[in-house]
Amino acid sequence: MDTNTNKNTKTNLAKEVKITKYEIIERLNKIQPRLQNEVQSLAIDLFDILMAYMPADKLKKILLALEYGHQKHYTQKRKSGEPYFIHPISVAIILSDLKPDAESIITALLHDVIEDTDSTLEEITKIFGDTVSLLVDGVTKIRTLKNASLDEEKAENLRKFMLAVSKDLRVLLVKLSDRMHNMRTIAFHDNLKSKHRIALETYEIYAPLAERLGMHNIRVELQDLSFKELHPAEFQHIIDQLDNFYSDAEKISIKLMEQLKQALEDANLQADLDSRKKSPYSIWQKMKNRNIAFEQLSDIMAFRILVDSKDDCYMVLGLVHKIFSVLPGNFKDYISMPKANGYQSLHTVVLEPNGHEVEIQIRTRNMHETAENGYAAHWIYKQGGTLEEKRANKWLRDLVKLIETSETSEELLQEAKMSMYLKSIFVFTPDGDILELPKNSSILDFAYLLHEEIGNNCISARINKRIAPIKTKLKTGDVVEIETSKNKLPTRESLNWVVTPRAKSKIRKSIRRQEKLLFLDAGKNILTKGLTAHSIHNTDELLADICKHYRAGSLDMLYTEIGSGRIEFREVLNWIAHKKLNKEALTGGFEAVNDIDDALEYFGANKRKDNNKITDDLFYEIDLSVAHKMANCCHPLPGDVIVGVVASGSQITVHRTNCVQILALNRDHLIDLSWKSNAKDNENQVLTSRISILSKNKKDVLVSVIEILGRQHVGLVNAKSANKSSNVIELLLDVNVQSLAHLENVMRALRTLPYIIYLDRD
Repeated sequence: MDTNTNKNTKTNLAKEVKITKYEIIERLNKIQPRLQNEVQSLAIDLFDILMAYMPADKLKKILLALEYGHQKHYTQKRKSGEPYFIHPISVAIILSDLKPDAESIITALLHDVIEDTDSTLEEITKIFGDTVSLLVDGVTKIRTLKNASLDEEKAENLRKFMLAVSKDLRVLLVKLSDRMHNMRTIAFHDNLKSKHRIALETYEIYAPLAERLGMHNIRVELQDLSFKELHPAEFQHIIDQLDNFYSDAEKISIKLMEQLKQALEDANLQADLDSRKKSPYSIWQKMKNRNIAFEQLSDIMAFRILVDSKDDCYMVLGLVHKIFSVLPGNFKDYISMPKANGYQSLHTVVLEPNGHEVEIQIRTRNMHETAENGYAAHWIYKQGGTLEEKRANKWLRDLVKLIETSETSEELLQEAKMSMYLKSIFVFTPDGDILELPKNSSILDFAYLLHEEIGNNCISARINKRIAPIKTKLKTGDVVEIETSKNKLPTRESLNWVVTPRAKSKIRKSIRRQEKLLFLDAGKNILTKGLTAHSIHNTDELLADICKHYRAGSLDMLYTEIGSGRIEFREVLNWIAHKKLNKEALTGGFEAVNDIDDALEYFGANKRKDNNKITDDLFYEIDLSVAHKMANCCHPLPGDVIVGVVASGSQITVHRTNCVQILALNRDHLIDLSWKSNAKDNENQVLTSRISILSKNKKDVLVSVIEILGRQHVGLVNAKSANKSSNVIELLLDVNVQSLAHLENVMRALRTLPYIIYLDRD
């Protein structure tokens, strides 16, 4: 027998070996320190479930994980006063309803050891293997981020979590089970703000996530628990009303059940029939959406019929419609048109003899299993999958792409929430193919669904053979034909016209690519013309030295940094001046210089010497006698490198050369400018500039800022403030200054305030 055959035989034998409940209890009794009574009782409950489907070798690994987790958490208590390890075992029990694999259960038992004990991922890898280590890392929060707001921390944890989910969906199953138990025990939190934050996060992120993946049972409980915490009075009111309703309707329900069972038997249809109660949250949503009271609701009574096949579903539907009067406009066929999360069922509403509206759901047993637990468990074990599974999986992949491309924490959280809540429409291509999109999708969303290039070049479309602009919203049944142009590319405004994560991601990608090219071109122009203007030879050696100094990996990267404003040309000029002067000091006996003004004077003196004229102007000078205006977008000041935009008539608008507004303009509309060289001509001129400040939220921030501005002889033209979070505010100050040097002195003084987090020119 070869080695592989021997190995496979051993594996099969291991699976065939049984482990008894007595052996499990014996092993639990030997764990040191001894399991507390509550922990042991839950552990036995967990293994009762697992023994029904888990092989013996896997159960032994789970026992090892239970022993390890118990030892690590042994001295810790929950807010309820119970042993902490009750929580991981409870999470594993919740998870076991999905019949997951051993690695998932082990992860549930160990999901808090990295965050709350001295365990390390290296140790987890050594004992339980790479897979468990990756899963545990996926459900572990990022440790508190330095100087990060609560929203930023929440966003980064969501980013980490969803990226881990994209690699292994088991991370999601464990996280949802963890959140379920935390919500079941939220009453033990004594901090009201903390309780509200956890409930709101559950409502906004985890419940919709479970819904999107078709995990009905988890979604319903998370929604109800969040609702109970966020709106306790409304929750209790609905509970009381439901109790009264079901008490009064019990006789009607029993009679309807008997009538349906008899009809199914007479038709020789094998079916399971049960009544179902609406959840408090779903009742509340209907009351809110319809703006009605509980007493006005008409479809609280509901039944579910489970059959063997799709054909049986439609046969039962016909039977139900034959027995009862149908309420028009309330039939939904989610079998032929499944929901985005893969949910399939027939829904109809009928009137029973006493006039009560009754909702009836009809689906196969397989559809029901999927509806209750979702497709998540199926994805773990198999490749490919059905069309419905692929649709749900595609949404998850698109959400991950959105998270990867989101630029700010606020953007990430808002768009992730929006992505989870969107409902679906179905539209057609000219060839008759059906495509699913979220409700409120536009022509541009449709174009990006077809292909990235089609979306980027989309200029309009024909909807049902009528021309329409790209921001037009689509509706179910529309036939859409896209029109494109190779000269068309998306802009930032395009982001306002789309709702799908895919479209947003592709638009941002295109904008970044466009900006990079514009910045590269602008930076090359700024550096080349600037060096020429100062009689500096633009040699390969010099450019290589500049790249090395600014740690730019290539010349294109240097141009991009200059074009974007991250490197100012003035800084480059200063560095070259220091380099040249210090070299001359070593070889010619000159004194080395460290002062910026001396460095700039060096080039001015050389220009006068080389060109035999008394001027250090770059190109055209700005003169007050020439009609011009300062751009409000970049607020240029004497000392900035500037460019003019020729408008209608003879007026020139002055911009900084790194202003984003000029990057897309035709070069024929630009003229190079400099400030008038005689400082006395400009000393009486006052110009407006803007300062952007992020500060800790202290009540005397603005007062302190105004005091410093007064001491710097600066006029405050306008001030705006906005809360970025509970602890951080943003200030935008429009101030009157005489020059760039004046502004820099003002900013230097403002930075001395102890609660300033960030301050720069806007």
